Amino acid sequence: MKVTWRRLALTAVVLAAALLISGGFVAERSGAGPERSRFERIYARDVPDVLTIEKPAGLRPGERPADDARIPLAVVVTKSRVWVLDDEGEGLRKLDVAATAGAAGDVDGDGRDEILVAATLPARVIALDTALRPLWQAPLDAPARRMLPADFEGDGRREVVVADAAGRLTAISAGGQRLWQTDPAPGGAAEQEARGLDDVRPGQGRKERLPAVGHRGGTFAVLRGDGTVAAGGSVSELRRLRTADLDGDGASELLIGDDGGSLRVMTADGAASWSWGLGEAVGEIRAFEHDGDPAAAEVVIGGKGGALKAIRPQRGIALPETLWDATLDRKITALAAIDVDGDGRDELFAGTEAGLLVAFRADGVELGRSELGGGELQSIRGVAASDGRMLVLAAAGRTLAAHALHRRPAPGWYRAGLAFGLAAFVLLLALVAVARFPVAAAPAPAPTPGPEELAARARAEREARIARLAAHVAPERVRERRAQIEAAPVRRPAPTAPPAPPPPPPRRNS
Repeated sequence: MKVTWRRLALTAVVLAAALLISGGFVAERSGAGPERSRFERIYARDVPDVLTIEKPAGLRPGERPADDARIPLAVVVTKSRVWVLDDEGEGLRKLDVAATAGAAGDVDGDGRDEILVAATLPARVIALDTALRPLWQAPLDAPARRMLPADFEGDGRREVVVADAAGRLTAISAGGQRLWQTDPAPGGAAEQEARGLDDVRPGQGRKERLPAVGHRGGTFAVLRGDGTVAAGGSVSELRRLRTADLDGDGASELLIGDDGGSLRVMTADGAASWSWGLGEAVGEIRAFEHDGDPAAAEVVIGGKGGALKAIRPQRGIALPETLWDATLDRKITALAAIDVDGDGRDELFAGTEAGLLVAFRADGVELGRSELGGGELQSIRGVAASDGRMLVLAAAGRTLAAHALHRRPAPGWYRAGLAFGLAAFVLLLALVAVARFPVAAAPAPAPTPGPEELAARARAEREARIARLAAHVAPERVRERRAQIEAAPVRRPAPTAPPAPPPPPPRRNS
């Protein structure tokens, strides 16, 4: 096949278009180039009835405690035991205790977190060090359902607030003494249940943190350090309360989700800021970092029907911007925002009531799934391993699993702009070649010969046959053969009959 400039130019156009399309697809999916991420499970351990997973108190990656050769990875509080686990999920230490809640916080101001356990039989709060040695115990009137370490005074030592099944809040000092107790929320037992307990930062430059609580009946309140109500209000059938500084002004906002599918954002003094509809009952709320700008935070909301949406508040506009959305097939029971790869943007992890863990990039691209099974997924936590990797621990049913995000970066030479520039250059050269070297016109087809030309061709063929015969036989034989050839009629090709039409289809008997 003859290679022409036009063929070369068209080939270049196809290659340039393929490069542009593939480069655009890769850039859209990865943000910068041919980079692939894989979210996978590293190990799973049989740890039933996990209540909470906490980071090891005060330990940095690579630091070893004096009393053990292995490095603690996480503290896991279950309904019957407190575990300190290493990088491989094996138990370093354990303490048998019946528990209903757990948390971690620095209650003595030494820079290392203590482990706080809400125990039963009798109801009490136990403060433990990382060796699981008791530091103090504080009695409660009823078993706790939620627990929050919060520094009321800004002195570096955290007080402990617990919410019990009756809706009471009890505050305990950093030394284990009871500070105050609030009355139960109005209504019956279901309405009194605390559906959220979080801390509020009052304003820029202030170190103290105030507790905020939301009850199932719809009441919510921000309390001062002495237990009095600083601000409050009510909504219909509150399902979740969280706090976060969304606008970067140094003061926390209250994020309240209800059964009607509304997310209400309020200032710390109880004034309504804006609201937004999810379309189904709110199951969980988390603030996260979407674009790497720490001056403001974005919000992700999970619904009872499996809806998952990420939104960004807009200054001066009551309606937030929808960043992305996804849908899982079951109720979302847990959300976590963890910067696994250290790029300043959080990866998001959603757990469902079926024990499914789904990982998303900050822009909503799904990274992978992990089936834990066995029941509702309740706890997700990012913890730093001894080798510097950030692991994601999740618990559902009897399974505690560790996961990692493996990222294969783009080659060092690759740049998205370089790929697009190269494709544009090749495309430009191809267009120039098409314009500069037009293809030559194809030769016209030979005309069909007429009867006279066919007769002349037949005569020439006869003379050639006679000449070939004269070279090999006697003259008498040549004259005889010439007479025979000239007497024979000229054969012409018979016309070709048109093809017969196809037979009609067979008739069906009715």
